[in-house]
Amino acid sequence: MIVDGLLELVVAQGADALVLQVDRPPTLLRGGADVPLSMPPLSPEFFGELKRELEGRTEVEVQGQRFEVAGEPDRLVLRRPDAKRAAPPPTAETPRAVAPTRVAPSLFSQWLVESRRRGASDVFFSAGRPPFVRRGGDVQPLASDAVDTDSMRTFVEALLSPEALERLATHGSADAGWDDGTTRYRVHAFEQMDGLSLALRPIRTDPPNLHALGLPESFHKLTQHRNGLVLMTGMAGSGKSTTLVALLERLSRTSAKHIVTLEDPIEFRFAPGAALVHQREVGTHVSSFAEGLRAAMREAPDVILLGEMRDRETIAAALTAAETGHLVLSTLHCANSATAIDRIVDVFEEHRHAQVRTQLASVLRAVVSQTLLPSNQPPRRVPAYELLLNNTAVASKIREGRGHQLRSELHPGRSEGMIPLEASLDELVARGEITRELARRVAPNPSLLRA
Repeated sequence: MIVDGLLELVVAQGADALVLQVDRPPTLLRGGADVPLSMPPLSPEFFGELKRELEGRTEVEVQGQRFEVAGEPDRLVLRRPDAKRAAPPPTAETPRAVAPTRVAPSLFSQWLVESRRRGASDVFFSAGRPPFVRRGGDVQPLASDAVDTDSMRTFVEALLSPEALERLATHGSADAGWDDGTTRYRVHAFEQMDGLSLALRPIRTDPPNLHALGLPESFHKLTQHRNGLVLMTGMAGSGKSTTLVALLERLSRTSAKHIVTLEDPIEFRFAPGAALVHQREVGTHVSSFAEGLRAAMREAPDVILLGEMRDRETIAAALTAAETGHLVLSTLHCANSATAIDRIVDVFEEHRHAQVRTQLASVLRAVVSQTLLPSNQPPRRVPAYELLLNNTAVASKIREGRGHQLRSELHPGRSEGMIPLEASLDELVARGEITRELARRVAPNPSLLRA
């Protein structure tokens, strides 16, 4: 089911509940805080699909975790039964609620400086609440002062362009890039039950490389295909986009190719190199990913970086681009290679499923699934990954709708360069990055880990 992939994120993040609501992004509830996922708002049609999946069910089980289902006409809440306990008394880590106070613009700047000092990977501002940061995978308060509604809106208006503000007013959320003079951020503004909120993610300015990210140099072979589709999958915040940037940055320096990127927003800016790189931002240079892909077909690119495969129109255009001689690199929000195939197929009408599976079996080159795990040196996190390459056996399973069996090809395919998640976990344990106990909890098949 589609909802299983979202619940896997709830389990991975240790959240209490998942909230699905029409015209709003999916949201995790964790420690009393709302953490919106970096996904577009749920359309009424997509929400209807999720609701049909859960129709008549009072609970769902994913990865051994049970979730109770509570439904309303335009809202679904899937909650762990043990999350219904009363909230614990306030501590130093969970400050008492305070009345929102007027916040000077300079205080937002001070909070961002403090978030950088703490090494935060995300910063959250919400009307009526104190600021929060994500550090080492955990969301924690940054200060005790709650932000008032007027200050929140003034800050948002300073960050977003008029076009982005219009999207926020029309659709309830908007994405943008923003530079405070010291750091560039990926910004997601969204309306929620208590008012306006912001999720800011700092973007590194130095070009990342695979070694520094803890990923194998063999991943660079993924950009050597002449055409086809390479997918980077994982949950929100798993480093998918950063890995793609590392691959493309190396390619831009070493290969005489034409690269077109479609991003929302543009994060890393590629320096001049051997390649010709044109970067286009959704909402600024092009109206949508799908429109950008259609235009790219007339721009004679060798490689297309598609920031996210997020809807049916974009996925259909990506498959067409991969079929017509272009190498398409993209990301997809899902847990692993098996769910990636199902996610792509399921966005289409049922009578097109066989055709889409045939397309995928032909154009898919590889699927990288990535997750970030807490290191033995907190708050550092390290990537665990698996690499599925398309071969005759994989293509056959895709065509025949046996996506749930794809992971069975990883271990036999190691001689061809495939990497099972268990092998990546074994390497992390051997390097002392994570504990054997954590590896066993994360491994799909713990019996395949080294003793």
